[in-house]
Amino acid sequence: MLSMVLADDEPIITKGIKMLLDWERLGIRVTETYEDGQKALHGILANEPDIAILDIAMPGKSGVEVLQEIKLAKCKTMVIFLSGFQDFEYARAAIRYGAIDYLLKPVKKESLLLTISKCAELSENRSSPAPNSESMPCHAFKKLVDDKPSSYIFALGKIIGRNYQNDMEAQLTRFTVFSAIEEIVEAKGLGIAFQKSDKFCLVLKDVDSQAAKRHLTYIQGDLEAAFGVKAGFVIGAPFFDLKKATDSFSDFSEKMGFFYFSNELESLVLEASEPPFKDSVTDQDVRKLRDDLITALVRLDNQEAERLAEQYLRAVCVLSGSRSDTAVYHILSCARMIDERFDTHSLLAPVIEEAFDAPGYAELSSLFRELVQGLEGRLSTLMQSEDKKVAILAKRYIDEHYAENITLKTMAAQIHMNPYYFSAYFKKQTGQNFKDYLSQARMERAMELLVQTGKRSYEIADDVGFKDYRHFSDLFCKRYGMTPAAYRKHMKGTD
Repeated sequence: MLSMVLADDEPIITKGIKMLLDWERLGIRVTETYEDGQKALHGILANEPDIAILDIAMPGKSGVEVLQEIKLAKCKTMVIFLSGFQDFEYARAAIRYGAIDYLLKPVKKESLLLTISKCAELSENRSSPAPNSESMPCHAFKKLVDDKPSSYIFALGKIIGRNYQNDMEAQLTRFTVFSAIEEIVEAKGLGIAFQKSDKFCLVLKDVDSQAAKRHLTYIQGDLEAAFGVKAGFVIGAPFFDLKKATDSFSDFSEKMGFFYFSNELESLVLEASEPPFKDSVTDQDVRKLRDDLITALVRLDNQEAERLAEQYLRAVCVLSGSRSDTAVYHILSCARMIDERFDTHSLLAPVIEEAFDAPGYAELSSLFRELVQGLEGRLSTLMQSEDKKVAILAKRYIDEHYAENITLKTMAAQIHMNPYYFSAYFKKQTGQNFKDYLSQARMERAMELLVQTGKRSYEIADDVGFKDYRHFSDLFCKRYGMTPAAYRKHMKGTD
């Protein structure tokens, strides 16, 4: 007689399954029911039932996590998934890598009977499993050592450019993709594969860097064809001491950040020792491109603006290194400057809302392009108004000369207007006092310098036009809720 356990956080489901079929007549004994994935896993590993019917979404551990642990322990238990989700293609694909079947709630008697029959057939034909003690990756590492290869290469991979509707979809996707990687690595005798968090770890044997790249490129193509997902890999230099494989994990992890910029990479297989971008960019380069872009928009030179926008996006990408947060910071800083210059909050709002959720730089770049292109039609109309045109030119002058001793008198002289009238005019056209806008321009440049340079706060205050450091510090605290030094620590993640 076969033994079977049921696990679902809704007791009514397990009771319903127990009543759905005459289990004794089928030669099956339901030995235990669980409402928690962690308890189900402990029971399965302790007693090794022949069949386990598991809800995919459970507290403690999900059905996917339980299946992963069962695979690692080389446990013989056959798993059947239960789920209320009808369109989980990854759950269906996961059957290929360990689950016997995938049943939708409410479970139909005919579907359950067919699946149980399949389990009974497999139980008769399957060979004895390996002992529980030989679990991955320890057993696999032992096998590699026993094979005595001459060299190893460590590779780290992850799924890139993908947003998930929920944690369960993410788990199912990673499980299915890893299982496919594991199958390819084992079938080709390349070495071993194991999972660490959301990353895939591979130890390839007896290959040089070029051969490793070829194998990983093949795996990438197979994954995209089978599941429509992209995966990026970072590979290290060949080594001869297997202990170094796990030691390398932390060094590789930082490199994985480059896959946020996958649309800008020449290859999705990177070498840990090589920079992914050949070009070099400085903070000054990025700032000049930003200023030139805004100038092109002021001149209504749409073709030049779009060209500069592409250059700016590339420069931000290279400057950001592996830091997605740095890229978001630069894109939003430029977007905010455009908004303040042209008063285009309706265009800026979607960029701010979606930038932090963008799964990759391609999506972030698309948001920025839409902002620039959306301005083109609006600005041509806006600049037809002489008053608006003069206000925009006044803002432009302030943005370019904020570090100088700008006064109402000097500003009024620039646009040939009475100083007293200019103050009221600027307020009417922009919604801000002249002094407030000047202070804002200086503060924003100060923010950039705090993040991008090692200059002291009082030096930055002087650079942006504040001659009194205490006044600068007080204004900064009032505007951003923290001191300049605290802001620098916060943005660099050192607080």
